[in-house]
Amino acid sequence: MRPARIEERGLTAAIRDLAGQSGFPVRVHVDPHGDPTPALEPTVTVGVYRIVQEALANSARHSGAPVAHVWISCREGRLLIKVTDEGCGFNPGAVVDPGIGLAGMYERAELLGGRLAVQSAVASGTRVTLDLPISSKGH
Repeated sequence: MRPARIEERGLTAAIRDLAGQSGFPVRVHVDPHGDPTPALEPTVTVGVYRIVQEALANSARHSGAPVAHVWISCREGRLLIKVTDEGCGFNPGAVVDPGIGLAGMYERAELLGGRLAVQSAVASGTRVTLDLPISSKGH
């Protein structure tokens, strides 16, 4: 299912809307060299949106951070999205049951042909990084 806001306004605007509805302050930073998201295929756009949505939901629910950041950039034909917070963090190696959320994020990234990395440590915040190739629509 494709969120209407993506259809109407595009991925970056949809992420900005999502940030505004997250229940705590989220700052969205877009590459000053141009928004790379218009070149994404529709299925990739939805997948990226869902990963960011889950990362922000986890941050809002669990981090205790006063603010989170979403960084959207393009480097060498790859879309990079980072969701960071300076909250309580966690030990990713100690997660026995990652739940649907975290496991779903990894699975989505893989299905999109990308990689997801979750870096965190107790009392050091969390960084979720999505790295995937950008391909033009119809290719």
